[in-house]
Amino acid sequence: MGVISLICLWQFIQLDTTDIHEYQYPDYVCKHFAKDFQINASHFNLPIRLVHIRNRTIDHMLCAYYISDERRARYGLVDKRWIFIEPQTDEVFFNLPYRNIQFMNIGREII
Repeated sequence: MGVISLICLWQFIQLDTTDIHEYQYPDYVCKHFAKDFQINASHFNLPIRLVHIRNRTIDHMLCAYYISDERRARYGLVDKRWIFIEPQTDEVFFNLPYRNIQFMNIGREII
């Protein structure tokens, strides 16, 4: 799982249609987007994990992809361990855009 898996991740994000679902509280919310994205990624052997974060104003779920030590060294991502994916928008980032996180849990992959 080197460069090919990262390329597959980017391609999968472009192809996946989870983001076209409509947010409908309480029937289809962030946890549903994240779980659907994870299940869809598992069909492509992409080990996506669910991430639950919480602070005083946010209780949110998104997805993450682990970057191995080998890949971090190869691509100069020395201080980056995770690629975070917002399945509602397909936004990808290395640092969570939330402040004062009081709780964070990165779950297991489902492959």
